[in-house]
Parts: sequence; structure tokens; C-alpha cells
Amino acid sequence: MHLIGAMYTASKRTSEDELNDRIPLSVARWHRHVNWCVPARSAKDRWYETRDGRPVFGPLGVATKEECKAVDGRFIPQAFGWMVHVNTFAGNDLKSIWHDDHMDHADTMLGEPKRPD
Repeated sequence: MHLIGAMYTASKRTSEDELNDRIPLSVARWHRHVNWCVPARSAKDRWYETRDGRPVFGPLGVATKEECKAVDGRFIPQAFGWMVHVNTFAGNDLKSIWHDDHMDHADTMLGEPKRPD
């Protein structure tokens, strides 16, 4: 077995200063998953629904409480606590090791804004 990545987590209630003490915001980008719409607990098969080629549910799905209600989903303002990913396979380049591109929304991130390539 080889470790290729890790994730640090913190409670939703953790302050920015506390996150910075764990892993400095100048090094890594703490993020959170916000505004998720998920299917009803009894409708797990709906997870795969799409509209116009995009998922209806989950992190890439509809993003407002009203849109979620319209698709008969459950709106979750913040799905988990804070998290930061470590790409241990990325070598010695700190930017690659701490880079996280799966979330690209400014309101979900702490730390330096993502710069266009």
C-alpha cells in the first residue's frame, strides 16, 4: 500500500484562526461543501439524475434552497466541516501537494484565491 493523499478536517464551528493554526492559510486552502441539494432518503436512485447534462444533486447540482425544493430534494447549507487535501504523490512542489481544484467557488475557500493559469 502507498499513501497517495490525505485529508485534514475540522468542525463547521472551527474559526479561521484555529484553521490557520492547524495548517496555515498561506500554505493550504481550507474549504467547505456548501449549498448541496440531495435526494430524499427514500430516493437514493435519484442521485444519478441530470438536467441539461448536469447533475441535479450533490456538489455540482442545483445550488439554492428554492431550486432544491423544485426538484423535491433536501437542501443542506453545509454538508461537512472544513477540510483540506494533501496530494502526497505530487513530489516536492508545495503548490502541487496542497493544490485543490475540485472546488472552484470563492465562498467555499479560505486562503489565497485561485489564480488563472
